[in-house]
Amino acid sequence: MGAFVAGLCLNGALESHDELKEVLHMRIVMLRDFFATLFIGTIGMFINARFLAHSFRLFVGTAASILLLKFTVMSLVVRAFGLTTRESASVGLTLCQVSEFAFILLAAGKPILGRSYYLLLLGVTPLTLIFTPISLFAASACCRRGRLPVERACEMQMR
Repeated sequence: MGAFVAGLCLNGALESHDELKEVLHMRIVMLRDFFATLFIGTIGMFINARFLAHSFRLFVGTAASILLLKFTVMSLVVRAFGLTTRESASVGLTLCQVSEFAFILLAAGKPILGRSYYLLLLGVTPLTLIFTPISLFAASACCRRGRLPVERACEMQMR
């Protein structure tokens, strides 16, 4: 929350200082990339490679099941709100992966889940995250003008 407020303050204060704004933007991008790299490396350290290799088909099957289930549920919910089938499919593809928040839930639920389910879900989450760029590309292809419904809604709100 603090980073969000700081960004708002910087954006408002730097509207007339284009050079300073560009320098800060480049440094923020470098910091963002650093933390993204750190996050991906940390995910790799969590995964048990032996368990993944031993149960590879189970990992892929579980990941595919989760993606399909989330795609179906999200598409149906959005369709119920009146969007077209094409737009609903686009939203379903955009939201079908398991988010990073799953790592926090898994850590909290580790005693309840047991070691095998914990390791399974810990390995499935990054597999679905890897699918994200593919699903975003497919989602943009679903829309007529190559734009996601969210982008169109934001554009309409700006008018």
